[in-house]
Amino acid sequence: KINKNNLWLYQKTDLADPLQLSILSPGTAVGPRDDVIDYLDAFHTVTKEWTNFSECHPKHSKSDDGTAVVNYLQVKQRLPHGTRIISYRTGIVNNIGYEGRNAYEAHLYFWEFKGLTSEEASKMTYRGAKGEGWIDTDYKITDADGQFIDALFQKSAIVYEYNAFGTPFTDWFDKRLGLSSSASMDVDDTAPPSTNEGGDGTEKEQLDPHLVPTVIIAGTQKGGTL
Repeated sequence: KINKNNLWLYQKTDLADPLQLSILSPGTAVGPRDDVIDYLDAFHTVTKEWTNFSECHPKHSKSDDGTAVVNYLQVKQRLPHGTRIISYRTGIVNNIGYEGRNAYEAHLYFWEFKGLTSEEASKMTYRGAKGEGWIDTDYKITDADGQFIDALFQKSAIVYEYNAFGTPFTDWFDKRLGLSSSASMDVDDTAPPSTNEGGDGTEKEQLDPHLVPTVIIAGTQKGGTL
């Protein structure tokens, strides 16, 4: 199945198979300050260009989160020189929103089918959660301690859109942080940790502004709806 994002990119490129294309996420751009500013300048330039066309004016697409712009930059080869695009759920950024939305939607549907209201269903824990975890490890998104892992089963340095898993996760996270409710949280879900060590003491990928003059952009799952 080809979604509209893949189809749009396919129409703008010479690739024979649209499924070869993965959609870039605008949610995370990581790098040294000057390089990130160059990336944001390119982003802003395209946005201003599009305001010259009435059919593309931002007022007609208030819900867009930048997906169109960042993928346009990719297709037109206008991303700053040295930009790295990391594959879905690998590298320093773990973009987990696609799985989160699917898991939470299925979770709510199951409990509502059992007769619970939407509010009641949202407060139920995920089925299959064991021990210190908050979701079944068969999903392959967390380890036994409930920590997010990437496609290579490594703990993630930066997790984007973790809140897509809804109340079952945020309640568990609150307890780990010693908070009483998710409403009292004040956590930046895109900020990198202050250390380059994971929770298990393993070395994590680190950005050195002298060695990595680049911006890293995370890819999303092929065919995923953004």
